[in-house]
Amino acid sequence: MAWISSPRNLSLRAELYHQIGTMLSSGVPLMSALQRLHDAPPHNSFRPPLKAFLEGLKEGRLLSESLNINGGWMPEFDIALISAAEISGRLDAAFRALAQYYRDKADLTRTVIRELAYPLFLLHFAALMNPFPKFFVSGNFLVYLWNIFLVLGPFYGLFFAVLMIFRNRNHQSYAIAIESFFGRIPMLGKALQSLAIARLAMSLEALISAGVSIIQAWPMAARASGSPILMRRVDAWQPSLESGASTPADLLSQSKEFPQMFSNLYHGGEVTGTLDDALKRLNTFYYEEGRNKLKFLARWVPMIIYFLIVIKIAAHVLGFYSDYFKQLQQVM
Repeated sequence: MAWISSPRNLSLRAELYHQIGTMLSSGVPLMSALQRLHDAPPHNSFRPPLKAFLEGLKEGRLLSESLNINGGWMPEFDIALISAAEISGRLDAAFRALAQYYRDKADLTRTVIRELAYPLFLLHFAALMNPFPKFFVSGNFLVYLWNIFLVLGPFYGLFFAVLMIFRNRNHQSYAIAIESFFGRIPMLGKALQSLAIARLAMSLEALISAGVSIIQAWPMAARASGSPILMRRVDAWQPSLESGASTPADLLSQSKEFPQMFSNLYHGGEVTGTLDDALKRLNTFYYEEGRNKLKFLARWVPMIIYFLIVIKIAAHVLGFYSDYFKQLQQVM
């Protein structure tokens, strides 16, 4: 999957998953569903991976095996959820859940882009207009360009640096440092943590329902969460889990990476034998919490940027006229 996902790409992936889930729910066999989509996909770029998946199934492989062979096209979260659903016979539900996940992600991305468009326009307008009076007087175009670069250069440098960081975050310690940095940002850190926990709960419920042992399910769900911090914590649990010295509920209560509510509900589900239901509730709660926080940020951060830019432009205009009147008084 592309490292920069546009709303259109996310919507197309959601449509692909929706069509697979709908056909499977209607009783269409998996191979037939994939063949139909290969012949008439939501986008032509889906044909090569669909062809690879079909060839894997024809060779007798499970869908999960074909996904892992061609894993570069599909995110690890999708693979983990589909693999678990294939074992439990709930592929249609997994594809529908993924379709809804990517629809919501596309809507949120559109909201962020829409809300940021006007403040970014003002930022560029201010960068162009701020040095213009001096350029108008001196006529030095190179100085004018340099002044524009001093404003926009750091902005674009930071933007591309963040993109490169996310593109190359393969080393675990490096990825943990990045996640920790963003986790300290007010509101954003909590939103990202909530969404990671929601993905973990969704995957864990699917894996347990598929009959995967709890010891095997936790590391797989942690990887599907996409959070290096959660992966590191769950990996550290393995000796205690494998020896039987502790249960996941015991370890959760000792782990600051998981909220207290998650630990309490998980413990209750483990004791009463309703763990699958508890995980479903946890997935719904943390997904809604994370999405609402991101929507709040998408609404207010652009407004703050907008007002800061307006204040900057107003200060520049006032300063320009103040200098003009001072020069006029000196001349008079």
